[in-house]
Amino acid sequence: MRSENLQELIKEQEGLKLDFKRELHKLYHHDKDYRKKQRDEFIRDILSLTNGNFGTADKIGYLIIGVGDELKTDGTRDLFNVERILNPKQILQRVNYACYPPIPDIHCESVKLDGNNIFLISIPPSPHLHRTTRELITPSSSYPAGTTFIRRNEEIYPATTEECDVILKEKEKVFSISMRRKIYDNIPHSNIVSFLGREEEVKKLYELTNQHDTVAIVGMSGVGKTELANQFVRQHLNTLGDNYGGVCWIKAKNGDAGLQIVSFARSVLGLNPPEDFELIDKLQYCWRNWPSGKVFLVFDDISNYKTQIKPYLPPTSSSFKVLLTARENLGRGIVSLRLDELKREAALKLLESLIDDQERFKNEFEIAEQICKWLGYLPLAIELVGTYLWKHTNLPLTRMLSLLEQKGLEHKVFKENDETLNAPLGLNAVFEVSWENLTSLAQQLGFMLSLFAQADIPWWLIQQAYNHLQLSEDEETEQEKLEEARLDLLSCHLLQFSGNDTYHLHPLIRKFFKMKQGNLQQVNDIQIGFVQGMVSVGYQITQPLSRQQVNVFTPAIPHLLEVAQDKNLRGLIKDDDFLVIFSGLGIFYKNQGFYHLAETWFASGLSLTQEHFGTNNLLVASSLNNLAVIYELQGRYQEAESHYIQALKIRKKLLINTHPDLATSFSNLGDLYRSQGRYEESKPLLLQSLKIRKYVFGDIHPEVATSLNNLSSFYYAQGLYREAEPLLLQSLKIVKKLNGNNHPEVATKLNNLASIYQFQGRYNEAEPVFLQAIEIDKQWYGLEHPEVATDLNNLGLFYHVQGNYKKAESLLVESLEIQQNCKGKDHPDVATTLNCLATLYREQNRYNEAEAMFLQALEIDKRYKAEAHPDIINDLNGLGNVYLDQRLFDKAESLYLKALELARLTGEYQPNMVASLKNLSLLYYYQDRHKEAEPLMLQAFKICKMLLGSNHPETVDCYQGLNMIRHKIDSATSANSSRYDLDGNKSKNTNKPKKFWDL
Repeated sequence: MRSENLQELIKEQEGLKLDFKRELHKLYHHDKDYRKKQRDEFIRDILSLTNGNFGTADKIGYLIIGVGDELKTDGTRDLFNVERILNPKQILQRVNYACYPPIPDIHCESVKLDGNNIFLISIPPSPHLHRTTRELITPSSSYPAGTTFIRRNEEIYPATTEECDVILKEKEKVFSISMRRKIYDNIPHSNIVSFLGREEEVKKLYELTNQHDTVAIVGMSGVGKTELANQFVRQHLNTLGDNYGGVCWIKAKNGDAGLQIVSFARSVLGLNPPEDFELIDKLQYCWRNWPSGKVFLVFDDISNYKTQIKPYLPPTSSSFKVLLTARENLGRGIVSLRLDELKREAALKLLESLIDDQERFKNEFEIAEQICKWLGYLPLAIELVGTYLWKHTNLPLTRMLSLLEQKGLEHKVFKENDETLNAPLGLNAVFEVSWENLTSLAQQLGFMLSLFAQADIPWWLIQQAYNHLQLSEDEETEQEKLEEARLDLLSCHLLQFSGNDTYHLHPLIRKFFKMKQGNLQQVNDIQIGFVQGMVSVGYQITQPLSRQQVNVFTPAIPHLLEVAQDKNLRGLIKDDDFLVIFSGLGIFYKNQGFYHLAETWFASGLSLTQEHFGTNNLLVASSLNNLAVIYELQGRYQEAESHYIQALKIRKKLLINTHPDLATSFSNLGDLYRSQGRYEESKPLLLQSLKIRKYVFGDIHPEVATSLNNLSSFYYAQGLYREAEPLLLQSLKIVKKLNGNNHPEVATKLNNLASIYQFQGRYNEAEPVFLQAIEIDKQWYGLEHPEVATDLNNLGLFYHVQGNYKKAESLLVESLEIQQNCKGKDHPDVATTLNCLATLYREQNRYNEAEAMFLQALEIDKRYKAEAHPDIINDLNGLGNVYLDQRLFDKAESLYLKALELARLTGEYQPNMVASLKNLSLLYYYQDRHKEAEPLMLQAFKICKMLLGSNHPETVDCYQGLNMIRHKIDSATSANSSRYDLDGNKSKNTNKPKKFWDL
């Protein structure tokens, strides 16, 4: 800051009535009690800065040291030269010992003003109210723990509840619009006091990033790769000035880089990729909508570039710069900057800045040299030792070196790691010294933290695990002890604050903590408590998950994965809870449309439950059912059926005939058969499910409503609309009674009811019901939502059936636009709408538009669905119809044959088989290949008659087509042609069919 800017700041401070501090030496007074009061007052002042005053939540607060408190007669203030400069890290640590939530950052600066050194302390705006965690005793008064300080006029005082509410609302308002800022980042907080010895590396990194889009920083653990990347991108932000840009920091070690990018885009940039997108689709949405500007993507701590990073990189033609950090070289294709240990001089300067006592360092300089050499000039090790020496001011450096020499070189694990880390010694010496000075409770917490995954740990998740230890009956006391243990770990630099109330362990520290279990009591209790804590989180992950719930659970997922993947931890799960972790992971991914990830964990749950309990177990049945649901969503019907049947057999064997889980199995299997056109198998299962649910739950229950709806869908699929309608009306009545008239479930039932009316030709009744469903969903979800798009699609198809092409097109186009805006242009639901719109265009002879849309729908469906999925068969048939209408017979035949081939893979007796047979038969009819057309139409006719009955419109359609083909065959061989009845027998009526049929 320039002196003239400081003058302006002083004037502004006068206007805001903020305090000035005249002297710093009081903080170092020889009298212990006096010194403590002065330091407590200093902490109070800092806390009041971050909490601010009314109307200052978006401003940076300053404490100006070296300026007199009183105005002189000429309107100026006395200036005092500040000789002793405070260390920013020292300030931050001391304040955070007595503050919650911790202040994430603090800035210190010395400015020359009229020949005097003026010292400024500034606190960036914070979205939190910071309060004390212990009693503060100042020269003027004492304040109990939990006090929140703010400023009013010239005094600092404890805020009232009302004042806290006002300031907190102001802060929330300010930070709610922070996403709109031009410069953005999520760079982790840095605990480095002084960034020393990396000037050449920074310069080289600038050169490399200017020449290449992707650059990697590589080197051994603890060498400072992350810190170099951190400081480099901070400098990048400082160079932006008035330009747009920012930094997105991804912790690659978590293994969910793609999810982190999406989370950043949502929380920081305000982007909103739809929840039901696959991960890759969400990323594409983010890249397309990312604000312009100079942007660095940092992927920190990579272990496998191909799997962790490569799939999630932005387009190569974009303006993004990618910075990677890794312990190993990533290959010739990526330009790398190798980072080695610090030079001797830089290591000594770093240690000196950490000790923060020039006289002490000077007196034992030679010992300091030996310490740095002993630590291999490794930044992490130097920072740990330096922090320890700063905290223990009476510990001679000679004693420190002696402790290192006694403790650090012989540990087996770190000796084995020496060769791979290319270090002269391990880090156990550093960790052991800090460990011995921890309280027993902090040691226990450290061990528990080592059980978590190597990822950020939300504090609420730590509390969840800790609460299951049951160390005492006094929960409040235990929470206080946990807080003290956390502060102890933070002060020794063994636990690091990541921001947003999350923490992390360095990987080597985590390993060190794990090794210490032999030195601890209650190790088994701690492990069990941790596992039970993660199980309790698994129980909370249920369907459906709101977006807010997804955001809450996302940081917990790596730690659930840790339990799922660790055999020893899995062995501590209670039998009744064994499946919870796996089902929670599966539901989490399934809810977001990540079916492959959901399949992985549902399959793991199945495999391990079978291994643990054998094949006949209810948890095995639940696992089979979970996996079957995923297979069905992916169009893998044979696998889904097999798993549903296995689950049903187990439940039949182990449960009474009226158990709700048995009803679930009947319902799932019955609905699968219904979707495949296997109606005779479907009906008894759906009826049995309904019977059980009514018996168990009574007539008014969501499960009963679901069974009624499924049974209605069963009749609807066969054209039995009179049977379907009363069942659906019953389901609608239950849903309205349970949820009210304006609930999304009501809208779903109304859509189904309107479709029944539509197919009965009751158009005057159908239209207002469709419109009512749309209105409910619009009120519930807003205008731009996939559910609203589905409603519009349904209404568009309704107008299409009536030949009102103008209205139909308008609605289908609107539906398509909403789907594309919400889910991107490359999504299965978009393909469905494209198919509907293409069919409409085909009927209007707009073949070029129809062809393009069918091709686009087919391309999308092939990418996301099983090879023989019904939607792919529909796309092939639709595109074939476009070519048939234009007499492009070769193209049409190729598509029809492919559709028929795929339909046969899913089973002979299902709707797509009928459509494929009819289409190919029609093609051969047009080509006068009547003898090839006849068996195809006959097969379609027999399937329809068996599945739908003789009087169904589809059966009659096939019947008319079969007679038309046979008439042509007979005409070619005799003068008299024949008609055939609905049993396929020759009829006496020889009149030609009155009209052709349209597929």
